[in-house]
Amino acid sequence: MPREGTKAHAKMLESQAKQKAAAEDWQQKTGEAVQQRKDWEASPEGQERMKDVVDYATQQHNKLARERPELGLKEQDRLNITPRQAYEHYGFGEHHGAGRATMDQPQLPGMEDPQARPTPKRWEEHTPEEQQRTLDEVKRWGGVGIEEMQKSFGAQLDQGYLRARRAEGPEGMQRSEETRREPYAQDFYTHGEPAQKIRETSEKHGVSMGLAAAVNADTSPQMTFSHVPKTGPNKGVRQYPNAELADHIIRHIARGGTPENYSKDDPRDPLTGKARSQTGPNIQKGLRRAQQVIHEGKTIAESDPGTQGHGFGPKTGAYHNAWLGGSPQFFVSDIHSGGGGMLPHQSTSKSGEQKSQREVTIERTSRQSGVPRASFHAMADYAARMAMKERGLTHVDQAQAVQWGEEQIQRGGEVGRGNFPSHEQAYPSRQVGNARQFDEEPPKQKPRRGRPPKPKPPPEQGSLF
Repeated sequence: MPREGTKAHAKMLESQAKQKAAAEDWQQKTGEAVQQRKDWEASPEGQERMKDVVDYATQQHNKLARERPELGLKEQDRLNITPRQAYEHYGFGEHHGAGRATMDQPQLPGMEDPQARPTPKRWEEHTPEEQQRTLDEVKRWGGVGIEEMQKSFGAQLDQGYLRARRAEGPEGMQRSEETRREPYAQDFYTHGEPAQKIRETSEKHGVSMGLAAAVNADTSPQMTFSHVPKTGPNKGVRQYPNAELADHIIRHIARGGTPENYSKDDPRDPLTGKARSQTGPNIQKGLRRAQQVIHEGKTIAESDPGTQGHGFGPKTGAYHNAWLGGSPQFFVSDIHSGGGGMLPHQSTSKSGEQKSQREVTIERTSRQSGVPRASFHAMADYAARMAMKERGLTHVDQAQAVQWGEEQIQRGGEVGRGNFPSHEQAYPSRQVGNARQFDEEPPKQKPRRGRPPKPKPPPEQGSLF
């Protein structure tokens, strides 16, 4: 202990005052963030957003009890069933394609997928001290813990399945394979058109799926994945700018081009539309990777640019692996899933260069900065897997795609806004209900003269990151 009145003593007192002020600031910000979450949960918006499949089952039970008193059913506040039992009752499930790994399927030593990137360190693999540091930071910036994140993601996952069920027809109608509807975007990574585009690039240019997925991941940040032009020669035709750019890059290198002589205005095959919007650094990253893999015989891992890490961040690496299907899956904590799925109470609004609340929370709780701890990405991956286990689901890529699609529809509202579709645009062939998940009766539609209007295609799907 420094002697009182000395410079060392004064310095010690100054340090103690700073530590106390920092602790008080931390406590204040944590309290404000937690209160924001509580206020949101108590609001009509929060209560609607947090309704899950058991709430839906309870509502249907109570409706039947009122309409069929002879059955002797009693209305319940909440049925004593698990989400998994509700999923089994309603027939909610996944695609079990050959070779697609489940979330608990480990890679055997020596049999790892050579195209896949290393799975980031999972939550369970961090020490209790590292976990606690992350829990404290997420609570400070987001006001939530694993339990709240798990419930938020699980509820929106349920709402994606329930929306598809309602799109099949009114409650009580007999359901068949002909009327069966899959949740919007569930097949995104498996057999849907987005996956087909990446597979086409692989087959057309004679390269591996790993390279096609890697160049898509290299060029994906801040890139519009899908949209439908409203004007021009391709009006009304869905396009995939991210996949088109990756295909253009691989085609150039496969023809003998180099990163140095690449041009979006290649006279043999000029790049058009939104595929031109990506910036130079990400394009160069994809070009260098394609050059090394196609002409130098390097693996995906060996082609990672730079010397630190593995060339992909925790979002892009997980996104790359999701396309392959055979590697262990890791949750992609992008703004739609990490933000919309786990932090629905936080704002999405931006002002100039200022980032949204959701972006700030994800970024500030994901920096390693030399301090041993976990990250928001590992915490979100764990929360998502726990929510999936409650529902008997096993494929992270499919569950995330369902939640991601539902988040877009909810942000689009009843009419669709910006890059986000409405319910009717996501399920264009049959219109049932609206964006609310728990209306007992669909809203009445005014009759129209003449033929029904042609369904509008879903608008562009925003950047995955």
